[in-house]
Amino acid sequence: MYNEEKINRLQEDVAREQKKAEEKLDKLDSKIKVEELKAQKKLTKLESKRDVEMKLAQKDAVEMKNDARIEQKTRETEAARDVRQNVSGDTRM
Repeated sequence: MYNEEKINRLQEDVAREQKKAEEKLDKLDSKIKVEELKAQKKLTKLESKRDVEMKLAQKDAVEMKNDARIEQKTRETEAARDVRQNVSGDTRM
């Protein structure tokens, strides 16, 4: 009888220790999950910021390209006006 009681106590002790270990693992798993979620949130925020910055950079590039086209068109128009003035000045002489 004594051995059976001792075996039962040892089995209960093992079960308690196993339960404690499982609880500890669950806590660690929870902490890991929280850290993963934080990292994912930070990554999403950084990706969002990058996307916004890329769109702004693309917008700036389009504006610069358009400004360059306008500037080129203005130069061409002024050059054509100068040529017309020079030609009309040459024919008057």
